[in-house]
Amino acid sequence: MFTFIKLPHRLFIPKKEEESYIKIIKDDKVVFVLDYLLNNVSIARDKVNFTLENMIIECGFKPSHKENENNDQFKNILKGLLDLKIIKCDFVIADMKSKQMYTLNLNLIMENDFIQLFNTEKESILNSNIKEINNRKLLIYYGYIKSRMYGRPKDDDLGKSGGRPEVCFPSFKTITYDLGLTDKIINKYNEALIELNFIRIANAGHFYYADDKTKMERESCNIYTLYSEFEDTWKQNLKEGIKYYKGLEVNKTKVFTNKTTYKNNNRKLNGELGSIIKKEKLGTATEKDISRKNEILMSSSENADVMFQIKGLLENNEGMILSKIYTNMYSDKTAEKWYELEVTLGLIDENTNDLLIDYDYYKYAVMNYKKEEHDLFVNSIAKHKREKNIPTTPKDKGSFAKNKDKIVPVVETPIVPPPMPDRVVTVNVKKNNPFDSDAFRLKKIHEFILDVTRDNEDLKAKFSKEFRGRINGHVGAEIEKFEIEVNEFFENYNNNNDEITNDDEEWMNQEYNNYINEEWRQAQ
Repeated sequence: MFTFIKLPHRLFIPKKEEESYIKIIKDDKVVFVLDYLLNNVSIARDKVNFTLENMIIECGFKPSHKENENNDQFKNILKGLLDLKIIKCDFVIADMKSKQMYTLNLNLIMENDFIQLFNTEKESILNSNIKEINNRKLLIYYGYIKSRMYGRPKDDDLGKSGGRPEVCFPSFKTITYDLGLTDKIINKYNEALIELNFIRIANAGHFYYADDKTKMERESCNIYTLYSEFEDTWKQNLKEGIKYYKGLEVNKTKVFTNKTTYKNNNRKLNGELGSIIKKEKLGTATEKDISRKNEILMSSSENADVMFQIKGLLENNEGMILSKIYTNMYSDKTAEKWYELEVTLGLIDENTNDLLIDYDYYKYAVMNYKKEEHDLFVNSIAKHKREKNIPTTPKDKGSFAKNKDKIVPVVETPIVPPPMPDRVVTVNVKKNNPFDSDAFRLKKIHEFILDVTRDNEDLKAKFSKEFRGRINGHVGAEIEKFEIEVNEFFENYNNNNDEITNDDEEWMNQEYNNYINEEWRQAQ
């Protein structure tokens, strides 16, 4: 047994375009299997002698011969490691017996991409008594944070030489994708690791996008650093980490407010949006109202963060395409991703890397692109090129072009995003779309009501009293009116009920935002 083991970064996080081992094998117990193999490997020959039963027990689980339980799960993990060529064996994994001795070869190549997981760390986490915490999951989360952490050379002191601090700042969205954890669980794990003196956390405060006319405040990512017994060390890392985070190219269009206490301003915007929608139904909405509605919808949409970030990058690098911008930022992985997308969308020439369309339309296309609507964008861009008779003279050379020195300067013109023709047509072409039917719309409202009131008897009682006898029988414009009244009821309940919990408020706002995002999608 060693005092520490080395685990590859890719066990926890993706590497270039390749998913993490946890994602590929689809079982996070692979962390404990690799820990077991590394602790029992013969250094001279890279061989591990083991029984399946011993592996399962040493990993902290109980053997079970039932179908799809631990024995089968550990066999599947070994199959996954075999497919990844991390292990080699001359036996059939599916036929393994629980108590029989087996030998395999371990071929885990890590180079410099690894973390050190000390036995003291592992024992401290696995033996902790923090309530409502899955210790094994907590250990995996800690390994994930360590894998994300930037590491400086051993004798390179931040206070003396400056440079990049030892921090990481994965968003909750990124952590959820990588590990499948909810926001609530992530917060619990953060608190647990702080209590156990493994990490420290800071935050850059709230921000809004400079181009967002609603100035909707958003929360920054947490800044994480590893705990040190020298308080000045971790405090300096966090302080410099916040500066580093704010100075990133992708954050230059963010206006930081220096506020750290969360204040939900979605509620106010939702009320304003509901009022404008109501005016629209009554035919009294002005052009200013409609413009304001679109601003709120854009700011509240799921795609807003990406849209504002891309817009900021393009405005700060006028005339350049995204693959070149990200190359200049030394973000090769993102640059390659955008290059491939620019080629497949027909925005640039694959051989010369020339920009094939006018720059304004390029900006509109990349700011609004959605993966699920890829074919729509390809067709719309092709149609735009045909209709506009776009000249072949390049507007910009991408970072992968052969003749980078022949960049043609772009003439600055006001940005008036041209419409995406096919996108507009597809909204209204299906006259008999079942999703536009009165029955379907009423059904979705009913589902929303049931979801919101299911676990809240007080809310259910007040809703029943308010809408008794009015749930069914609506058609056409009556459904629109009913929908507005339902949304206003839940909004007013949110505003007037002091006892509503933060979780309830966040969840109900998310439900309403889902409605907003759908409205925004239709408005596109």
